[in-house]
Amino acid sequence: MDIKSKKSKGMIIWLCFFIGVNIVGFIASGSIVEIINSGYTDTIDSIRDVYKTDIKDTRQFKHTITLMFNMLAKSLTDDNYSSMIEAMGEDLNKEEENLIFYAENFKTGKRIANSKTDLGISVKGFPSLLQGYDYYFYYNGEEFFAGNSDKPQNIDKKDIGYSNLYHWGCFSENINSKFPGIRDCRILLVVKKDITKVISETSRLYNLKKRFQVMKWTIIGIIVVFLFGVALLIISILNRKLKHEFDFRLAKLSGKLWFEPKALVSLFVIAVIMEAERNTSKLMYSTQLRFAFFLIIAGWWFYLMFIDLVTNKRRFFSNNSINMIIRKYRSFEGKKPFQKGMILRLFMFIGAEAILVFLAGAFCIIIIQRMDSFFFYCIFIVAAIGVYLIYRYQRRYSNTITDIGRLVDQIEAIKAGGVTDELVLDPDTDMYNAAKNLNSIKEGMNKVIEEKVKSERTKVELITNVSHDLKTPLTSIISYVDLLSKEQGLPEHVNDYVKILIQKSNRLKTLIEDLFDLTRASSGEIKVDYERLDLGKLIKQTMADLNEEISRSELAFRVNIPEQPVFILSDGKKLYRVFLNLISNALKYSLPGSRVYIDLIVQNMNNKTNGETKEIDYEVVVIIKNTANYEMSFSQEEILERFVRGDKARSTEGSGLGLAIAKNFTQVCGGKFDIVLDGDLFKVILSFAAAK
Repeated sequence: MDIKSKKSKGMIIWLCFFIGVNIVGFIASGSIVEIINSGYTDTIDSIRDVYKTDIKDTRQFKHTITLMFNMLAKSLTDDNYSSMIEAMGEDLNKEEENLIFYAENFKTGKRIANSKTDLGISVKGFPSLLQGYDYYFYYNGEEFFAGNSDKPQNIDKKDIGYSNLYHWGCFSENINSKFPGIRDCRILLVVKKDITKVISETSRLYNLKKRFQVMKWTIIGIIVVFLFGVALLIISILNRKLKHEFDFRLAKLSGKLWFEPKALVSLFVIAVIMEAERNTSKLMYSTQLRFAFFLIIAGWWFYLMFIDLVTNKRRFFSNNSINMIIRKYRSFEGKKPFQKGMILRLFMFIGAEAILVFLAGAFCIIIIQRMDSFFFYCIFIVAAIGVYLIYRYQRRYSNTITDIGRLVDQIEAIKAGGVTDELVLDPDTDMYNAAKNLNSIKEGMNKVIEEKVKSERTKVELITNVSHDLKTPLTSIISYVDLLSKEQGLPEHVNDYVKILIQKSNRLKTLIEDLFDLTRASSGEIKVDYERLDLGKLIKQTMADLNEEISRSELAFRVNIPEQPVFILSDGKKLYRVFLNLISNALKYSLPGSRVYIDLIVQNMNNKTNGETKEIDYEVVVIIKNTANYEMSFSQEEILERFVRGDKARSTEGSGLGLAIAKNFTQVCGGKFDIVLDGDLFKVILSFAAAK
């Protein structure tokens, strides 16, 4: 779905919600106002009248007829109304053909009528309706009758439409006290079936019919509009996800406003509602409707504030004028060096608090002199601002100290080489730039390490492949040279050549094997088989294998190995190679006639007391030292590099890999490898943890 299309749909759904709530809310509030002013029963009756097809069945019509009866009854029975008989007749005559009335007091002879006859009342006791008339209201001096046929129907006291008769006392036994002499009267009102418009346009009945029709269509329209509003609400509920997305957009817009104006508007709205609520009963009907409309607007305001609070959470309160000033200051402070910025912040805080204290003191003096409560509220506001600034400064200071601690911990972790995650700080914090720079340094270090590892891996792969590729032709060369050496009858000088080929090919084979072993050890791909072995026995075995070379040398070996076994956990085959290389180097590069020392020492590292049990850790150290037959003008690091030989003249055969292989194999087997150079004294120190 296109983003713009999605946004427009969200706005449409929200408009459905907005219009629906306004329609339902305004109609509901208008109904409540109507019920308050007219009463619940009257309002319900008015609504019921709308569903009636004939106006003569409505409460308003019956109320109008009883008013006409009341006026006629007073005119006939009250002497004070005698002067109004003519006016009453003229008033009823305005109804023209819509109304036939005949009222007569047989005792006094008073008569008000627009008909020459009483329509048969005196003969039959009920009127004979003329053609085109279908309703009559008749009082015979004792009872009331009403209907739309020739058969008289007694009026039920429970008929709400004729309730005025009950209130006027017409249904009571003391009707004569209300209308003296009413029992000597006969009053008849006949209404036309189809009430029409009259020339004078002052017909009550016709105006009542028009109001009835207008009211009917008005209420039908209100119901239709109300159902339309409900339908819009249902649509918004079914698409509430889109509606919530638009709520989020509104909350973002509202969140840009400061908290102070939102709070002032909310307080003003609450004050108006509380004041109007106390005077609701005193307000006019139109004013009550306007107040209901104001309530709907107020409801939308608080709805906006609610989604603003839910969406923006703490920012709803933090986006205020004070924080704006603080942000401006931070922008200014950010241009300063860190140290100067922190000192400036402290001075600004002290200055702001001093100004607030001065203002509070000035307001106190004014209150004492003028006793003005306004300045009391000013003191309260100043105190609140001061406390808020203290809170903000303390929180910022604590966060900065915490971030410095995290920064120090990150530096220590980087130093130890155990950090993989970046230090993430809020961009608004003081140490954000420092953390960002530290992350950049760490990222640069990681790139360097990755490149170094990649380069080392490439070299290892290259050496491994070359070593492997050299072995195949070298094996063939050695095989053919061996076959040549077994040939009979070769000249003497050819046999010498063959011997040299055998010697050099074997040396090349040894060099390739050493290079291959060193590469595997350096890359960590070499397999280690740990076992519990006697280190002294391993040294003796190595010397026994080199016994022939030792015998031919002019060196004296001094071996110091404890009689009891010295056990370690390591790989015997690889340690054998280590000692083989070290003793071979001593044989090659020692000064003739000098001595070679091999010492195996068991050292007590520390004592750990755990309750009554003492645990003792031991370290096994092997020291091999000899006097060189050349000047050692190199460092410890240089001699351990690959293809580096201490004998610069290269007077002896060697690959330059012996010490490098010994060091890597020792480390792979869990030991430590160190070299100490002291004049012409060359010392190798191997350290292992003793096996328990």
